Amino acid sequence: MLLLLLLLLCVCGEAPAQIIQIPQLDILKALKDEWGTFYGSDSWTGAQCGQMWGIACNANGFITSLSIIEQTLLTPIPPAISGLSYLQSLTLADCHLTGSLPSALFTLHSLTKLDLNYNDLSGSISTSISKLTNLEYIAIQGNSLEGSVPVEMSRLKKLNLLRLGRNALSGPLPPFITSFTNLVTLNLDFNSFSGSLPNSLIQLQGLTRLHLEYNRLDGSLPSALGALTQLCYLMLGGNDFSGTMPSALASLKNLQVLSLRGLRLHGLVPLALSSLQKLQYLELSSTSLSGPLLPIVAPMTSLKELVASYNQFTGDVPIPASKALAVVDVQGNYFSSAPTRPKNCSAVRFLLFDNCLPTALCGVNHEQRSNASCAAFCGVGQGGALCSGHGYCFMNDSSSTGECVCEAHYSTRNGPHTCTYTGKQSESRLESLTV
Repeated sequence: MLLLLLLLLCVCGEAPAQIIQIPQLDILKALKDEWGTFYGSDSWTGAQCGQMWGIACNANGFITSLSIIEQTLLTPIPPAISGLSYLQSLTLADCHLTGSLPSALFTLHSLTKLDLNYNDLSGSISTSISKLTNLEYIAIQGNSLEGSVPVEMSRLKKLNLLRLGRNALSGPLPPFITSFTNLVTLNLDFNSFSGSLPNSLIQLQGLTRLHLEYNRLDGSLPSALGALTQLCYLMLGGNDFSGTMPSALASLKNLQVLSLRGLRLHGLVPLALSSLQKLQYLELSSTSLSGPLLPIVAPMTSLKELVASYNQFTGDVPIPASKALAVVDVQGNYFSSAPTRPKNCSAVRFLLFDNCLPTALCGVNHEQRSNASCAAFCGVGQGGALCSGHGYCFMNDSSSTGECVCEAHYSTRNGPHTCTYTGKQSESRLESLTV
């Protein structure tokens, strides 16, 4: 018999590769019957795992990975999914799946990855998700899930990625999230989470991406954020945070993207932030931040986009020393001077409308605020004196009454000058022009 096999090998060459039979073909057929025809579904009738689209198996032929992306399935997740008991990775993303998260899903105890992003799933997150204790990756972003995140989820200690953004989840931020010490990515954006950021965030030392924008979070920005030194993305815009920018953010030396859009912040941007040399995108629009911005962004050599529109910034137009710079959007401020022609003028899109600039920048004469508007920033009425270093400051306006003193030192076109004004003005506006 052995001699016969050797003769066959000599005649026919190498022995054929072993065909791994799939014991779970009946389960695939049941899934296909539910979902209908989709790209690659014809291959699910074969017997060899390596030839089946979106399927991976172990050495015994049991399915360990199922991945379907951007298909139109239009059904709930079928109960038959529970038969794939060896499944470690399940990806059904952007497939128009409907219904709730089924109980069958929570019987897959070997799962390490669950990706159901961008479907039409609804209902709440079942407490049964706590049974999937091997999960390292949960992504159910872009659905219509509602309610709170169940406390039972705290048992998933292996999580390194949690994406629940763009749903209708609500309630306070789950306090147990800070016990997920392996987390690298946390995305809860575009929900209705409320409450403040806990100082216990300091426990997430490995976090590189924190996306919490467009919720209902409030309170101050905790200095504990500065302890998350691995952060590359910090997205907090579109919430109700108030107070000042913590200088502790300067400790985030790996930060590439910082978004604080629309927060109720006031005061100055901490000068220490000028040390963020890896920062590529800075979004500070629609806050009430004030003072000069140029000293903060000028040293940022990696910055590609600066968006600081609709604030109370003054002084020189902030132009970073970055060769990669593409956008400077500072419209709706009180900038009053700018370089005649920046070195990177032709490569950068400048948005400078509604400032107090006396001359055009890069050959474009952007529409500016009226003299009265610029002057009223530090007083009331008309008749302000132009101080080209930092803006307008009122002088000798006898029509004004009040208890506010505006005094600032400027370098004007005619040499050093001090603007002093006593008049009716809010304290927050006063701070924005005081040097």
